Amino acid sequence: MDSRKVEIELPTASVYQAVRTLGSATPEEVARHLREYHLGKVEEALTRLVSAHLVEPSTTVAGSYHAYAPGSAFPRALSEIVQRLCDDAELLTATAATLDPSSPAAAPRLGSDVGISVDRSIDAITGLLAEARHHIDSLLPGVPARTMLRAAIDADQQLYGRGISGRTLYPEAAQSLPRVHEYSAAMDGYSLEVRTSMPSPVRLLIIDRRIGYISHRSAHGARSACVIRNPNVLVTLQAYFDLLWEFSQPLRALDDDDEHLSTNERTVLRGLAHNLSLQEIADHNAMSTATVSRAVNKLGHRIGTTSRFTLGIEAQRRGWLRP
Repeated sequence: MDSRKVEIELPTASVYQAVRTLGSATPEEVARHLREYHLGKVEEALTRLVSAHLVEPSTTVAGSYHAYAPGSAFPRALSEIVQRLCDDAELLTATAATLDPSSPAAAPRLGSDVGISVDRSIDAITGLLAEARHHIDSLLPGVPARTMLRAAIDADQQLYGRGISGRTLYPEAAQSLPRVHEYSAAMDGYSLEVRTSMPSPVRLLIIDRRIGYISHRSAHGARSACVIRNPNVLVTLQAYFDLLWEFSQPLRALDDDDEHLSTNERTVLRGLAHNLSLQEIADHNAMSTATVSRAVNKLGHRIGTTSRFTLGIEAQRRGWLRP
């Protein structure tokens, strides 16, 4: 996988949705299902989806593909990262030790030759952030307590006040927590964007695309971490942060619910959920295509996306598609 951002947009999103709808399908079946994309475009999209761990060739039906839920992409990517690190069994054992401080394996064997070092200290993050010059991507497995978030405001304002840009992903539960909204409001005016995404099993920090930091807390509460400067591993970590960002949602107002949806907006959302084109939605509901397009644009602006695929996923999650 290269270092470019993994774009999940039309027609890739449409192909992904079609494979999920069909359960298992060949490129020809997907093309017939969608009708608006020729076979070459479908095959190109499937290649991208396979590289993103969202679609995989079937092991039972030759030439067919099946889809994974978006939430499985990141754990599958982490598994691939471990495999890339492990050129031999010794390195595999050492890698596992970095995520389990109680392991008898000699974790320090992960040395400069593979660009990974073990750092049990949480304070390592402070030193790494001091090295930041341009951009910081941050993924959190949980939401810090109110006192911790408030204490972080001054430090983060100083950090991003240096002209550094950043993207931070909290788990979806943060949408309903006032403390996260307070933190985001305090950072307004700085080049930091806060969004929510599917939960992550680890804490991930990527600085200037050249330094990575992963920490993990075991079931027994023990915490360990490793600092990554291996460029190949960083490319993979960055690609999957970008993938999560594609599926992420901006913080919305705490009182944002479905009561303010118009009849046309509800109709359009149901059409999108059934994988209908804008023209089909208009024809089936005696609406003009302009009306349908305006409804899609308005809903997309409300959620913060230009992707009909992401709009459909978020509408389902918010319960907007309930009868």
